[in-house]
Amino acid sequence: MRIDHVLRFANHWGTRPYIVQGDRLITFDALLKASAAKAQELRAAGVGRGDRILILGWNSPDWILNFWACVRIGAVPAVANAWWSEDELSYALSLVRPALVLAGRAWRRQGAFRLAPRHLGSR
Repeated sequence: MRIDHVLRFANHWGTRPYIVQGDRLITFDALLKASAAKAQELRAAGVGRGDRILILGWNSPDWILNFWACVRIGAVPAVANAWWSEDELSYALSLVRPALVLAGRAWRRQGAFRLAPRHLGSR
């Protein structure tokens, strides 16, 4: 099974839970809707097929939705460990050379983006 088939088959599961984190529950329908909206944001930011996008954040439903948004537009999701130091993140950015960095609020507050080419925050 190809990875994009997960999104295609998500239609069959509809209101069943896809992700549960604490009190937050995301159904397969919500996955499709949220990842489509994020994919539109990525396109509007000029990201497209084959572009590398660095996803920087903690394990969370938003991280997963960002991943699927990348898949939807044919971008290449590259993942970064949220525990990395500034030097480690700088090194990863130099290797990956992403078109865009997706990061959570905590990373934006810490100023990680002085290292990055451009960024689009997650929720």
